[in-house]
Amino acid sequence: MSDDEITSEHTCARVGQVLAEIEALRLETGRTRDARVPMQVRDASPREVFYHARTVHRKADQLVVELGGESVAAPDAEIRARARPADVLKVLDSARARLAEARRRLRIEGDTSVPELPGPLIRDAGKTATDVLNGCLLASRQLNTMLAHAFASAEAHELLVRAESLCAGLLAQHGLEMPPTPAFERRKFPREVFEELWQACEMLQQVVHDSKLSALQLDRGFVGELPTDVYDIASLIVSELEYLASFLRQPAIPRAQAAPLPRVLPAHNFQRARRLRVGIALLAGAVRGRPDWLQEAG
Repeated sequence: MSDDEITSEHTCARVGQVLAEIEALRLETGRTRDARVPMQVRDASPREVFYHARTVHRKADQLVVELGGESVAAPDAEIRARARPADVLKVLDSARARLAEARRRLRIEGDTSVPELPGPLIRDAGKTATDVLNGCLLASRQLNTMLAHAFASAEAHELLVRAESLCAGLLAQHGLEMPPTPAFERRKFPREVFEELWQACEMLQQVVHDSKLSALQLDRGFVGELPTDVYDIASLIVSELEYLASFLRQPAIPRAQAAPLPRVLPAHNFQRARRLRVGIALLAGAVRGRPDWLQEAG
């Protein structure tokens, strides 16, 4: 089957296999399932799925490394912001290979559930990119419970630095600059960082919509409490900002390098998240008055 023939129905069937394999590993390792209400999305596209499939791969790879294996990089897309279902499938297949390696290293006696890889490509009829993304979000959360070193604030910090540089590049198209860095506030928790990013994400959805593009929708009712929740919503923001940046004629917005910190605290991420929220608010105001900006810049 050619890459052009692969759809979200195929990747949804594959993420279902990933979830089954994660659940089998969870039972073997005696880890408690994360039973919190998951974040739910609507109107997703393969580009957002691609970013979260890479998160699943990153955690599966970390599990193998913690068991003494070598790290394997996730497959990439030619342009991440324009990733197709075929790109998603390659990442999910590589993640399954990582999970299979974790099972092998655990040396589970009498293990008869080693999957055939990559296995037949089947369709889950009627499924969309939204279903695949929700599956990836669930897989990411369950994998986090099996890691000896679960995702902490440092991982989300990488994404927030990237989001700030992307937002700055998009603001420059309107002759604007990022707001100054707010004062550092101590004693912050991941849930407070998540709330800042939730507001930023809602404004960013409006930016995408006002730019005459399809926008992802997040369903309220989920409260992010852990650093991995912050990572997940930051990844959604980066995927949308990179999508907007992919329409610009100029070269790709360079990746900024943050000053190294001895340890990243939720307070550091809160500071960046607040600055990002204000920056996206500035961008939303500019786009509202200039909805054809991407056509002009492209």
